[in-house]
Amino acid sequence: MCDLTRAGWLLGRDSGVRPLQEAYGSQAFARALPTIMPSDRPTAKDLRRLHASHLLCCASELNTQKIATRGGCYAYGKIPLRDAPNTVPPAAYFLAAWTFAQDARARCLAEATPLRIVAHCASGKHRSPAVACFLLAGFSGTSIELSWKMLVASYPAAERVQSYLDAAEKALAQIQAGVAGDGDAGDGTGTGRPTRT
Repeated sequence: MCDLTRAGWLLGRDSGVRPLQEAYGSQAFARALPTIMPSDRPTAKDLRRLHASHLLCCASELNTQKIATRGGCYAYGKIPLRDAPNTVPPAAYFLAAWTFAQDARARCLAEATPLRIVAHCASGKHRSPAVACFLLAGFSGTSIELSWKMLVASYPAAERVQSYLDAAEKALAQIQAGVAGDGDAGDGTGTGRPTRT
């Protein structure tokens, strides 16, 4: 993670990171946002240094669960994205990442600790930035396009793969429409928890 961690967390209240409203002008965000960091394959030492609460593997060919455990993460998640830029991955992979992030958020709220998700793939250039962009859009209520612009400003190693962002857009539309992952308290208010069926 040598080059990638120098960029710092994509989003959050860590020292040196400007608040979103200051960084992006009139775009106001009403809810507290987690810190999300796309990355290549981390080490346990990297995770401890970053104080990562959760590790999300975005590569079908990798298994970094032991690294997450040794790095002190509360939980590990995996979505089996293949590095195939010419094919559109299933939106279900992004929805699984959203469910993982919502469960991670609930755990960190219960533990009164900051939510810091490291999303990684093999190179840290294609799959993990697409997933981080999707999570940023989901948590902040922005579009995939605006989230991508914010991500690239903080994480220049990201390379745009339109097919991944197309799948992310489909998944985000389902979340924003209330079809998946926004929960419902029964009175029309969202709970922030994934919808369980």
